[in-house]
Amino acid sequence: MLEMSEYRKRWGLSVSSMSNFARCPRLFYYKNGLGLERDGRSDDALKFGEALHFALPWTYEGDLGQAIKAFDEIWQDREGDKKRNQTIARSMLLNFMSSHQKDSSTSLYDLTPPPESPEGVQKLSKNEVWFAVDIGLPVPVVGRVDACGTHRDTKEWWGIEYKTSARMSTWFLQNFELSPQLSTYVLGLQESSGKKCRGVILEGLLVAASRAATFVQPFYVSDYDLEELVTWYRGLWKMLERCEEENDFPKNFACCSPYTAFGSPGYVCEFAPLCQTEKWEELLSMFVVKPENPCWTRRGEEKDANSNAKC
Repeated sequence: MLEMSEYRKRWGLSVSSMSNFARCPRLFYYKNGLGLERDGRSDDALKFGEALHFALPWTYEGDLGQAIKAFDEIWQDREGDKKRNQTIARSMLLNFMSSHQKDSSTSLYDLTPPPESPEGVQKLSKNEVWFAVDIGLPVPVVGRVDACGTHRDTKEWWGIEYKTSARMSTWFLQNFELSPQLSTYVLGLQESSGKKCRGVILEGLLVAASRAATFVQPFYVSDYDLEELVTWYRGLWKMLERCEEENDFPKNFACCSPYTAFGSPGYVCEFAPLCQTEKWEELLSMFVVKPENPCWTRRGEEKDANSNAKC
């Protein structure tokens, strides 16, 4: 039996939280249920990506100065490292802007105005699309898409997703061929707009000290993919309900590291120390409880910063 007094119940299912649950229910309990985060963990990489997301909309209008200002608003006075700093950000934004200005023939798509967002949304950029989709569960599937646009050649409607990575190659891009994230975005776009969305165009921005580069790759999402996605969410919800009812979130030791899951060494779960001892509560000093800021208010009511409102 696990301690549930501090547990944050879902009021909406995000693809990130459900991916955590699918990987390991105990991981979900620690990270999404209790809001734990490794104490002292550097979040420069996350903040750098967030700042770029905030700045990119201005590059479509050819306004590098405003893009840098928007970047600084999020990045603030962080020192960063040789790959993540204001100079590198400027280079990345300039590279992106060179082929994505409004009415540019070199861009694969033209931005379109986003569908109307749910009431109370706190948008990070003017191009974002927020959604809450009813799939027949007690809570909706929620999330946001960076932007949407019309394909230059086919005139079909697509979602736009920005990704920053220190590695940008076929090896990186193939990770999105079967992606619950991209499928969820298509589901959200279609439900919020009432029109057909063909898939997601992924904009990959290389994070490197030596050069700036942008990779563009469309990923198609079929109606079959969406049917399977809804089945995936419904199945996970049933398992999550059972875990909450029984106060038991079992450990999936096969996914503690990439080696046990896929036969390749790599990142080890940050909560591994908690799973290696019977009295895991005694190690909580290694972690901090991260407040969850509201992404939108529910039924027009302000949600407390510590409430379960992360999407």
